[in-house]
Amino acid sequence: MIPSRNFRFFFLLLIVCFCRPFPQTEASDATVAETVQKCGGLIVRDAQTGKVTEVDVAANRSSVDDEAFSAIVQLTGLKKLSLSGASLSEQSLKKLESLTSLEELYLVDTITTDDDLDALSRKLKNLRRLTLRRLTKLSDQGLSSLGNLKELRNLALLNLSLGGPGLESVSSLSSLRALDLRGCNQLTSEDYQHLTKMTALTDLKIGGASVNADVLRAVAALPNLTALTVEDATVPTEVWEELFANPQWSENMTSLAFARMYTINDRVLEKLSNFKKLKSLSLRALPVRGSFVSNLAPDSPLFTNLQTLGMTKNYASADEILQLKRFKNLKKLDFSATPMTLEKIEALCTLDQIETLMLVDCQLSDEMLEKLMVLKNSIER
Repeated sequence: MIPSRNFRFFFLLLIVCFCRPFPQTEASDATVAETVQKCGGLIVRDAQTGKVTEVDVAANRSSVDDEAFSAIVQLTGLKKLSLSGASLSEQSLKKLESLTSLEELYLVDTITTDDDLDALSRKLKNLRRLTLRRLTKLSDQGLSSLGNLKELRNLALLNLSLGGPGLESVSSLSSLRALDLRGCNQLTSEDYQHLTKMTALTDLKIGGASVNADVLRAVAALPNLTALTVEDATVPTEVWEELFANPQWSENMTSLAFARMYTINDRVLEKLSNFKKLKSLSLRALPVRGSFVSNLAPDSPLFTNLQTLGMTKNYASADEILQLKRFKNLKKLDFSATPMTLEKIEALCTLDQIETLMLVDCQLSDEMLEKLMVLKNSIER
C-alpha cells in the first residue's frame, strides 16, 4: 500500500523536527553570577525580576578570560557591562555585538580595534554611556564610527592616543551631554578648540599640560556647561580669577573639581562667592588651606547651596575647619590623605551638619578614632 500524500508530509515533518538540533540553553543567572564572582567581579539584579542586569568585571582589578566571557554574553537582557580583559581574544570581543540591550558599556585594557568599535556602534543602538580606557589599538579613525550611536549621552575617552581628528569626530556628536577626555595627552591646545562646537555639553572633564588659558577660555564659552573637572592644567592664577568672575560660570555652575594645580589657591577661591548654584566643590592636592571660606561674602549663596566639599591633601588648620560650619547644608566632606591632629579631629566633630565624612589615609591614632566614634554615634541618633 502506498502511503497517502498527507501521511508522507507528516512523516517528513517528524523527521525534520527530530533531526533539528535543540536550541542551546542560556546559562542561568546563577551560573553567570558564580562565574563573575570567581573573576572578582560584581553583579546587580533587577529588584522585581531578580534577573542580572549589570555585570562589572573591571572593578577591584578583576578581569575575564574567553571562557568566563562566553557565559556573560548569554545574558542577552544585560543593561550595563564593565569589562577589563587584556587576555580576551578578538573573537570573544566580537560577541559583544549580541548584547543589543546594553545601555552602558565600559571597556578597559581590551584589544578593541577601529573595526571592532565600528561593528559595535552599528549593533549596540541603545548605548547611552560609553567608556573607552587604555585601548592601545584604537585610533582617531575608529572614533568616527561613534556617529552611529544616536542615543549616546555620556562618553569617556580615557588614556587614549586621541588626536585632533579624533576629537573633531567626537565634536560632531550632537547627542552628547557629558564628555571626559582625561589622560588623552596627545591632544594639543589647538585640538581642544573643537570643543567650541559642542554647545549642548553640560559636563566636561579635561586635564594635562596642554590645557592652558586658551583652552579654558574656549570652555568658558560653552553655553550649557554646569559641571567642570580640570586636572594637571597649566593655567595662570590670574586666568582662574578671570574665569571665576565670568557671569556665565557664576550663574550656571553646579559642580567644580580641580586637582594637582599649584595656581589655584585660597585667594582664587574667594571668587566663588558669587556662584549661585554651586552644590559640589572638589579641591584635590592644591595649595589650599581653606581660608577662602572666611573671606567669602557674608551673603554668599555658597553658604546655603554647597552640599559636597572635597579637600583631599589639604593644609587646613583646626580654625579653618571650624569655618566649614558656615556651610549650613553641607552633607558630605572628604579630607582624605590629609595629615590629622587631635585638634583637627575635634574641629571636625563640631560639624554636626555632616552626614558623610571621609578620612582615608589620614594616619588616625586610637585617640582620634575614639573622638570620631562619638561623632558617628551622634549622627546615628
